[in-house]
Amino acid sequence: MESRDRNHRSPAIIPSRIVATPIRNSDADRSVHQMIERTLHEITQLSPPKQAAVGGISGIAAGYCFAKASKMVAFTIGASIIGLALANQSGYVDIHFDRLRDTAQQQLNNVQRVARANLPPTTTTNVDGEEIETFIDQSPQNIADSLKKFAMANLAITSSFIGGFLLGVAFE
Repeated sequence: MESRDRNHRSPAIIPSRIVATPIRNSDADRSVHQMIERTLHEITQLSPPKQAAVGGISGIAAGYCFAKASKMVAFTIGASIIGLALANQSGYVDIHFDRLRDTAQQQLNNVQRVARANLPPTTTTNVDGEEIETFIDQSPQNIADSLKKFAMANLAITSSFIGGFLLGVAFE
């Protein structure tokens, strides 16, 4: 039976609205960067005790999450290694460790070759005076650079975050 009610509309009849437009990666990166800078600027406008509280609470949360995640990863890797060792000893699987070592070395060489080809090398002088190649992104638009500058300019927040992070790891 069809409804003749004028107010009743089938979902197929309701006109659709565009909720969001696709964002290019550069726009998304720029907006994330701007959002982080705005948030950090707002935190710096707080009083020093509030800055320490924000740093400490966010550090505790980050440390707790890090401890939980690292325990889960460690458990998964450890259980996998033990399971493979037991399966190898029981004869269910045959692990060729020499082939595994060779394959791992080949993959490591491939990763190094790709990194050298794609990352811009810069030279740095080490303690002995030798020039060594490092692969560091020197662009000022880098989010990590902005966070480093923020951390150095706001030591109250940085130090309380580090202390809170360690407390969060200890609480776990």
